[in-house]
Amino acid sequence: MISASRLYEPGRHCAVSEDVWNEQRVGSYIEKLATGILEARRADGCWPSELGDFPLSIYAGVAGIAWALDQLHQRGYFDERRIGLCYNLAESYIDLPLDSELFDEYQVPVSHSLYLGSAGVQLQMWSETGKASYLDSLEALILENQSHPWMENLWGAPSTMIVASHLLAATGEERFAELIRSGAAYLEERLTKHPDAGCQMWNIDLYGERTWLLGAGHGFVGNVFPIVKSAAAFEEGTRSKWRERILDTVVRTAEREGGMANWRQSIGNIRKGRDSMLVQQCHGAPGFIIALSSLMGNGHTQFDKLMLEAGELVWRAGPLNKYPGLCHGTAGNGYAFLKLFEKTENPIWLARARAFAMSSIEQHGAYPLPDADRSYSLWAGDAGLAIYLADCIDIHSDFPTLDYF
Repeated sequence: MISASRLYEPGRHCAVSEDVWNEQRVGSYIEKLATGILEARRADGCWPSELGDFPLSIYAGVAGIAWALDQLHQRGYFDERRIGLCYNLAESYIDLPLDSELFDEYQVPVSHSLYLGSAGVQLQMWSETGKASYLDSLEALILENQSHPWMENLWGAPSTMIVASHLLAATGEERFAELIRSGAAYLEERLTKHPDAGCQMWNIDLYGERTWLLGAGHGFVGNVFPIVKSAAAFEEGTRSKWRERILDTVVRTAEREGGMANWRQSIGNIRKGRDSMLVQQCHGAPGFIIALSSLMGNGHTQFDKLMLEAGELVWRAGPLNKYPGLCHGTAGNGYAFLKLFEKTENPIWLARARAFAMSSIEQHGAYPLPDADRSYSLWAGDAGLAIYLADCIDIHSDFPTLDYF
């Protein structure tokens, strides 16, 4: 057990904005963000990207921005509809998301990741065009990615299992349910009991290091998320077994004090330079809530209490002192409050989500980057912020591209 002051690092956070919730102002800011995104598109059809090797990706590039703009248009937040924003470029995309030296550096196969790889790009292309050929291609990519050595949510089997989950929901085709089940079996075979924590986890090989990672970005929670999301694809006995395993690991690895709870990035040996106590979607309490809050209300009162304590930690830590994106920013953290409001119907969680929305607007307006360096992406930039602001108006707790597509 550690002291409350060590559950998060105050220097990474700031005070909540004093601006009160104003739906009209928030709606106008969404329009401003969407307009700015459209105006920033370059002549080659791409946007400036913080991840230059992945210009078409869901996380950092065209596919994610196209998805966000389409969502905003469908929900009535701006008038100009994109027509094949991704498709016109990606129909001959010559594998651009795969042209990274990263895989060669670590001598691993190319990843077909939802976030940064071809599976995410083709998922967006299929959603825009409805071409059945993309379904066949995606089936092959998901199957191939199942054995990727980076067995975590950004690159490995869990990443493309999320793609299978979206396709199962959209098509009802049994082949995608089978891919989810085979992926879960692959992960289950590789579970190991942690020597100190006494619960089942994965000793994950990532970027040349092997670590017992925990979070939603790279660790245990990210790995089990597609299984929780696609619970209907499993028989009841399998669902129950996974549920008990997940609850046990989450409770055993939590660190709690003063009515708050958080989780370290890893248990045991630590990735080099990765020992900070983070409060982000990718590492820490927000990601745990976002990925696992659907398990609340199943009779495990200790887990339910832990999720509420995690939410309290996110609030008391305050907005992140970063660009207000989804992966590691105030907007992403705000989804933890929307999830808890959905589960509890306690209005304090909605008020907190909206307070983080106002903080995000304040942070975005004051962020010191020149326009040329600003991020327009879904997961780390303006597109994701616009979706979060819309979700605070609509009271919509589903996390972009994870919960729905």
